[in-house]
Amino acid sequence: MVNSASDAIISVDSHGHVIFWNKRAEQMFGYTTDEILHRSLQTLLPEENRSAHEKTFRSAAGDGHAFTRSQVGVAQRKNGESFPVEMSISTWNAGKAHFFTSIIRDITERQQDERERRQLEERLDRAQRMESLGVLAGG
Repeated sequence: MVNSASDAIISVDSHGHVIFWNKRAEQMFGYTTDEILHRSLQTLLPEENRSAHEKTFRSAAGDGHAFTRSQVGVAQRKNGESFPVEMSISTWNAGKAHFFTSIIRDITERQQDERERRQLEERLDRAQRMESLGVLAGG
């Protein structure tokens, strides 16, 4: 079921090492399961975001409290390309071990569509102002 999901699903242990990686995560990030398992989650983040993420992750892993949160962020593909993502992150425990699972969606197309929509709205607004000026000048 998780390998047919349209979003990436990634689980990490309390040390931030990847322990599960679905097929969509392979497609999204460009790493095979063998390449990413037991590697740091930091591998999937742009360099400039790693220290802030590490601090937040250590705090969350240290307190051991369960939580679920959603956020928008930036991830990095194997080829170094950064891209916007929307994440839902949950924690879970198995015995004394603490784990994190994220469902990640690439929102590149959504952001492009929003930018195009804003540009079209701006062009429409300018055209309406020019039309109003024409009506005023002609009247």
